[in-house]
Amino acid sequence: MDNRLLLANEYTTEPTLSEKQLADFFADSLREIRNHCKLSLKELSSRIDIPNQTLSSYENKTHVPSMLQAVKIAAFFGLTLEEFILCRLDTFPYDVTELYEKQKQGLYK
Repeated sequence: MDNRLLLANEYTTEPTLSEKQLADFFADSLREIRNHCKLSLKELSSRIDIPNQTLSSYENKTHVPSMLQAVKIAAFFGLTLEEFILCRLDTFPYDVTELYEKQKQGLYK
């Protein structure tokens, strides 16, 4: 499948991603990006004020984040929610570490 978000509307007959697929992409991206930036769950938890156990449940696909928490997590790494959900570090056109470092220094808004 193309690495883009397919939205259902009356003008398209293309297949859409299910909520389960989006949640799974989010979970996989969270683990991958967090590890790529060398952050433990505990470190990330303290920086974004979401409990460690909650982040772990997102990564383990036992819970789905609220929209607010998903946006908060993506923004922490300097990404939009769509970029965060759909990024795969081997094909993503941005250096996630660089975005994260800029965000950490307050240079990325």
